[in-house]
Amino acid sequence: MIGGDGDDTLLGQTGADSLFGAAGNDSLVGGSGNDYLDGQGSSYDTVWGGPGDDTLKGGTGTRDQLIERGNADYTLTDTTLSGQGNDVLSGFERAYLRAGSGNNTLDASAFSGSVTLIGAAGNDTLIGGLGRDRLIGNIGNDSMLGSASRDSLYGSAGQDTLSGQGSNDILRGGPDNDLLFGGIGIDNLGGGPGQDTLNGGTGTDLLVEAIGAVTTNKLQVTDTQLSDLGSPAEVDDVVSIEQARLWGSNSSDVLDASGFSGSVWLYGFGGNDTLIGGSGDDYLDGGTGDDGLSGLGGADTLIGGAGSDVALGGDNDDSLVGGAGNDTLLGLAGVDTIDAADGEADTVAKSGNGTSTSTGETLNLDPGSTDTIDEAFSYTDSWIDGWP
Repeated sequence: MIGGDGDDTLLGQTGADSLFGAAGNDSLVGGSGNDYLDGQGSSYDTVWGGPGDDTLKGGTGTRDQLIERGNADYTLTDTTLSGQGNDVLSGFERAYLRAGSGNNTLDASAFSGSVTLIGAAGNDTLIGGLGRDRLIGNIGNDSMLGSASRDSLYGSAGQDTLSGQGSNDILRGGPDNDLLFGGIGIDNLGGGPGQDTLNGGTGTDLLVEAIGAVTTNKLQVTDTQLSDLGSPAEVDDVVSIEQARLWGSNSSDVLDASGFSGSVWLYGFGGNDTLIGGSGDDYLDGGTGDDGLSGLGGADTLIGGAGSDVALGGDNDDSLVGGAGNDTLLGLAGVDTIDAADGEADTVAKSGNGTSTSTGETLNLDPGSTDTIDEAFSYTDSWIDGWP
């Protein structure tokens, strides 16, 4: 069977079929026999051999894709695919392999292109290739192993083990207790629900978590753990993580990084939120609602957003921006930049203990509003403790 100049779909039957795509972005699907499928041309072709000992060719294009799926153990190289037969391959830059209902192994470690490996209902083992890969565990206790390229690994239901190996990988656990290992490179790790172990490995690695993964509307990150502060608490073990990004919700959330030494990004979104930075250079954005923000150590940026917010700078040179609403902005120590030019009546203070404004302090006020500048504004730690 030979296709034409357009985008054709050619379907084989149970015998030994020969399918030729010709020009166009073609899809060739063999049957259960020993088939010969050739995408031909320089277009973008998709070739699916099916069961049997097939000869499969992508053509001369740069984005030809091999597809195979079934309840089998697959081993993929640049020239062969074994699983539901022994196939001979040429001209494929991408591959898509999907497991079946059993405990399957999908091994693409000797394939130089990019692969997508997807598990199914069993306890599957997914091994990426030499290109930029995507591995998805699905149901079951799955094991996923990336490569030296930048890979994306996603767990699902079950206790999964994700290992990025090299480069800058993205690792996401599922709803159970997962193990995530970044390896070499700048990795992005998120455990999701469950009591997970997050190990960034070497490099400047990032922990990412959202309030939606817990039921308490609270997240507290330290150098060694991530907790929802529940009773009992759901706690992730944190190892070799240098940065953290925590996302709130439209409820009143608490995002606490006071025990974390790296840089953090905290986003409150809606609700009356409490955001507390750590000792690194942090970015805190309250979003809408009446929020409380505290930078603590480091050179921090605090964005109040819409609502009547309270923002405390900290020990270093901070930037405080009030936003819409009647805000209270306290720079505290350091040479701070305070922006209250929002058209609202704000209270702006350099120090909470009567210390005079430092040389180089920048105050940006709105001439059309009634702002109060007070260098001896009084505050106590209960401001932070009393936030929602």
